[in-house]
Order: sequence, then structure tokens, then C-alpha cells
Amino acid sequence: MKSAEIAYANAKQDLETARRNLEATRIVYEAGGTSRQDLLAAEAAYAAAERALENAEAALAAQRKALNLREAQLQKELEALQEALRQAQLTLASAREDLEAVEVKAPFSGVVLSQEASLGAQVSPETALLTLGDLSAFRLVLQVDETEIGKVQVGQKVAVTLDGLPGETLEGEVVAKSPKAELVNNIPVFEVTVRLPADPRLRPGMSADGEIVVQEAKDVILLPKGAVRRGPRGASVTVLRPDGSTETVPVRLGLEDSTRVAVLEGLQEGDQVVLPQGTGGSRGTGSPGPARPGPTTPVPFGPPPGR
Repeated sequence: MKSAEIAYANAKQDLETARRNLEATRIVYEAGGTSRQDLLAAEAAYAAAERALENAEAALAAQRKALNLREAQLQKELEALQEALRQAQLTLASAREDLEAVEVKAPFSGVVLSQEASLGAQVSPETALLTLGDLSAFRLVLQVDETEIGKVQVGQKVAVTLDGLPGETLEGEVVAKSPKAELVNNIPVFEVTVRLPADPRLRPGMSADGEIVVQEAKDVILLPKGAVRRGPRGASVTVLRPDGSTETVPVRLGLEDSTRVAVLEGLQEGDQVVLPQGTGGSRGTGSPGPARPGPTTPVPFGPPPGR
């Protein structure tokens, strides 16, 4: 474009020079100072300069048209490149999001208990990679029969024994119970979650039993259930007096389990209670036994404790 502009400017200048030369030659020719041949040569030079200017002007116009076409083409290319850049930026942002999603973050601090996926393996979003455990908090899930679940409430104490800690009993607490039963051996049972106390000896996967304390009786006299007779007028026991005689004494009963019953009124510590004949597998005359106060008595219930 620059060369065409320079050529056009030179052609205009050459035309102006040829015009002045032609005018001067005509004046001299009319005055008789030059020949007809010189005049024709000046006219030919002027005509050639005009054609050169026309050619330079056409070349300049062609260059301008080509420049406009090139500018339009470059504008389209620029727009295409800008769109490609925008798409690349979107792809980069999506790749960054995917990269952040690939990074797996644990929801809590803990210890890796097992590794389910190996390094480099292809996994899906549903694939478990690691099993993480918080060893500062443990829970025990018990199974309770449908006939007993109504007695279970959140906050109740649970006596927990573990095979790994023989002879020890830990005190847990009920923190949740399932709203829906599950069939276990065709028996509807409910899951009860028990929070265990912090103990560095506990390990995930240890087996444990739990007895939920639904009621308590403190400082009460305990008797075998077979020592109590129950009738329309209430419960009674047979007491052996110091002189060897026996007396039927009415009693008021409290909590009981499968083998024992608490006596709230009617007996004193040290009273000798006569067991009915056949109680405890003995035959013949009944054998007396002392009534003793028992410690705090948890009353277990339901099917065998869950593990």
C-alpha cells in the first residue's frame, strides 16, 4: 500500500512536470522558437504521464480494496480466535473444577482403617477409596425385639461387655433408635445406637454385648421369683420365725427380671423366707433363705444382646 501511494504521488508529480513542459513548448513553438516535432514530443510525454497517473491511481485503488478485504478477513479471524480463546478459558475453568473434584477430602480427622482402591486404578464416583475411623469415639449397634423397643429411650444407660475386655463393663448411652424395623431371621428387630465412653483399648470391629437399663431399683430386697406367691389379694411370701413357725406375709413388689423380684414393703433385712417345695430344683420340704438387699439392679430385656 505504501509503494502504491508513492508511485501515485510520483505519477502526479511527473504529470505536473509534463504539463508545464508542454505549456512552455507551445509558447515557444507559437513564437517560432522550436519545431513542430518538439511540440509533438512534449504532447506525447504529457499523454504518457496521464496514462501513468491513471495506472498508478488504479493500482492504488486496487491496493486499498485488497487492504479492506484483508482487514475484513483479519477481523473475522480475530473474532474466531477470540471465540476460541473464550472456549479455551471455559475448558480451563471446567478442567480446574474437575481437578478440584478429583481431590478427595475426608469429612473428619481420623485413621485409615482400610484401603479399597489401589494407586492408578480406574474408579467411579460410587467407589469407596478408603475407610476412615475416628478412634476417639465408638458406637455399638444393638438389635432390640419389637415387643421391647417401646421401652427404649434416648439417654438410657447401657451396660456393655466386650470379648476383648473380659471381666469389665463399660457404661454406654443410647443416642438413637431406628424408626423402622428390619427382618433378622424373620423376626422384626430395631437397631439401637449406643455411644461408648472414650477408651484407648477399644478398636473398630471388636464384638460387644449390651444390656439397656430401662428401669432401676436401688437399695431393695431381692428374692427369687419362686419364693413369691401371687393371688387375687396380692403377693405374699412365707417367713420362718425364730421359734420355727412360719407366717404368710403380704409384700409389695417392685421391678423384676426373669429370675428375681424386688420387695419394696413387707420384709426386713435378715428375714428368713421359705422357698416353696420344688423351687430351685429341690424336693421335699422347702428350704429357708435370707432376704438380702441388692445393689442397683439393671433389668435386661429383649432377645439376646446384639453384636
